[in-house]
Amino acid sequence: MSDISERDAADAYCDLRTSGHYENFIVASRLAPARVRRDLARIYAYCRTTDDLGDESGSDATARLERWRSEVSDMFAGAAPVHPVAQ
Repeated sequence: MSDISERDAADAYCDLRTSGHYENFIVASRLAPARVRRDLARIYAYCRTTDDLGDESGSDATARLERWRSEVSDMFAGAAPVHPVAQ
């Protein structure tokens, strides 16, 4: 898969996250300038994913959040992103 199509797939996933959660609000509304809507959707999807790991993992929440933290830290250290919202 090319970088562009990976990014497109990640953005499609982020779009689903911004529209498919019971606690959602409209993140990238028409009130926001068009040039920032994509970035808002990406940020929201990352935050929504992190929140869900804590809220919806039951007794596994701490372990899942620690793994998520490790994956994000590794990504900032140069590793390839593991999750679409980290693209």
